[in-house]
Amino acid sequence: MALPTTGTHQTHTSKIRWWWWALSGGLAFVGVVALILWLSATNGPHGKPWLDNPTPLVVAVLGLVGAFITPLVPKVSNISTNSAQTAQHVVNSHGGRILRDDVDDIKAMLSRVIDAQTHQGLDIRGLREELGHIRKIERDQWKAIEDTANKLRKDNR
Repeated sequence: MALPTTGTHQTHTSKIRWWWWALSGGLAFVGVVALILWLSATNGPHGKPWLDNPTPLVVAVLGLVGAFITPLVPKVSNISTNSAQTAQHVVNSHGGRILRDDVDDIKAMLSRVIDAQTHQGLDIRGLREELGHIRKIERDQWKAIEDTANKLRKDNR
């Protein structure tokens, strides 16, 4: 099943459904009980079973599994609630769009602005070089005019 998309990004859900937790816990419990029963049915090196009476051990495992699962259920529920709140906050008032799409659009726009400013900077540099060249030509012309005027003054004396 493909993930739903919003804009150019896929939406992601990290919620693990309750029945997966139940299946996982049930299989772990069955595995531990099977191990205990196997140990009670298997004889050790002295010909006696590894476990004479597995009932107290099975009850203890049941109690431990219950003790570990009880605090996990609210934690998993809180994670699910927090994830849903975060997803709602990100989408929030963006009209069904993910905030990342807006950030990507702004980034692309800024990239275009930077490119335009780079080209403008090159144009300005070219204009300054041209203006500097024109000023040099004007200085050379004024120097030539002054040199000619100084010669004429010397000749008229």
